[in-house]
Amino acid sequence: MSCSARKVRWELSDILALDRRVHRFIYRAAKNPYLLTTLEHYHNLSLRILYVAIKRFPVLVPRLEDVLREQIAMLQAVCAGHGEDAEKPSMNHVLSFEVEVRKII
Repeated sequence: MSCSARKVRWELSDILALDRRVHRFIYRAAKNPYLLTTLEHYHNLSLRILYVAIKRFPVLVPRLEDVLREQIAMLQAVCAGHGEDAEKPSMNHVLSFEVEVRKII
């Protein structure tokens, strides 16, 4: 049974744990310790924003379907060695969060 066929209740912690694992995999795949450090720092800052604002602004909670769709596209491109194909969903992932945050500040 696929995820879309089942009714699964995902908690924010589940979504963020999955997101964190994918982020770390992609960072390590770059094999660039400076990039890894920088991206980890930015991801931690985005998590701080999310946790501080989540109760007042539930719109910031990512929809699991959107997170999975973006991350599957990124992972497929990274695993295939197609960095340029990974760029679009990666940018969308980051920029969509930025747009939502900017709406509330």
